[in-house]
Amino acid sequence: MSETNWLVLRCASCGQCSGHRSGKGRCPHCGLAFPRDAEVVASVARADALQMEVALANTPDALRDELRQRMERDLKHAPAQDETSPTALFQALRETADEVGEITSIGVQSVLTRFGAEQSVEELMTRAEAEGLVLRRGPQRWMLLE
Repeated sequence: MSETNWLVLRCASCGQCSGHRSGKGRCPHCGLAFPRDAEVVASVARADALQMEVALANTPDALRDELRQRMERDLKHAPAQDETSPTALFQALRETADEVGEITSIGVQSVLTRFGAEQSVEELMTRAEAEGLVLRRGPQRWMLLE
């Protein structure tokens, strides 16, 4: 049971850091491919920790310690949102799609109810459209793109 680690890689070309599951891929900032010996700035086990490490790696040294303290403090005081995270909601939306990949407002509402989410069907699906997960096919109907 091996756990996927996330890597924070620094691009040799532009110097910006980004998160990746492996040392392969391209820099999302400048588009150049990472070399085999790309600098690994950090390695984390959880995707939520990756966000913090990437932000810290792209912060100037003089501000890094203060930013880390603030981010850790904010994490301690933030309510647990694992079950209503956009990622979890989007995964549930994928599961409600029919055999041709269509999602209806009834399916979306059932996902929102199951997760106890307070947003409306329209709010969630507008975000799903913006994220490139779905394409609106008509009133109360969307086509899954992923």
